[in-house]
Amino acid sequence: MATIRPFRGVRYNPEMIPDLSAVISQPYDRVRHGLQEKYYDLSPYNIVRIIKGKERPGDGKGSNVYTRARDTYQSWLGEGILIREDVPALYVLHQTFTLPDGSTKTRQGLIAALELSRFDEGVVLPHERTLSGPKVDRLNLMRATAANFGHIFMLYPGDRINELLGAAVEGQPGFELHELFEHDVTQRFWAVTDPDVVAAVVEEMAPRRNLIIADGHHRYETALNYRDEMRAAHPDAPANAGFNYRMVTLVSMEDPGLVILPRIAWSTPTGGWMGQRRWIEPGNTLT
Repeated sequence: MATIRPFRGVRYNPEMIPDLSAVISQPYDRVRHGLQEKYYDLSPYNIVRIIKGKERPGDGKGSNVYTRARDTYQSWLGEGILIREDVPALYVLHQTFTLPDGSTKTRQGLIAALELSRFDEGVVLPHERTLSGPKVDRLNLMRATAANFGHIFMLYPGDRINELLGAAVEGQPGFELHELFEHDVTQRFWAVTDPDVVAAVVEEMAPRRNLIIADGHHRYETALNYRDEMRAAHPDAPANAGFNYRMVTLVSMEDPGLVILPRIAWSTPTGGWMGQRRWIEPGNTLT
């Protein structure tokens, strides 16, 4: 069964960061070809400083991109740049974009903490092989920060969850932003804290299996490796310890905004960069 939970996400404080578009980025593995420098120039609080920080001469065990990511994260929390949700929440993400024929689509995602399971258990299914290098990199970041940064884009069967969440956010302002290199894609997200809605969504997702990873295989396998390390180090930790879960974005296979286009110059929402705005810390519990 697919066990999801609400969580107290850490996200940018809109009172300190009025332009959220300046602090988000594409996924760590797409920050290349000069993008890192561009994100650095956008804002001193751009998330790339944590997920893909600059290397420096003389980096070693005591000072490196991972220790700087940890220190940056803790500093932003202390300064109030980042804030933690007051109560556990599920998050709704809408990505609105224009197709080559001029029509507009909106893809709806549910952001939740998903209980980790091995692929052979049949709850989560992969579709590609992974490389050791990126997993070592992401594991080092998790070890240093004890936090999940960036989402895992997953597909699930059924669509009633969209109805439940759509009704919950209807008429609510939410937050709107545009990523630097996907400026024609409008991103909107909301925190849903109504306990009745949360309970209904959790119950609706529970019997589902065969959730497919569309993007984020390295991050998912890294989360499994980190979970196993933490279980060995903390055998008495409760079942709802954060390291037993991973932040994911779940999109219904029946969502009308889930489209496949040829690989040409059309700008559509990427699956991986979603969620450089909120995350869970595996060292915490989910209550």
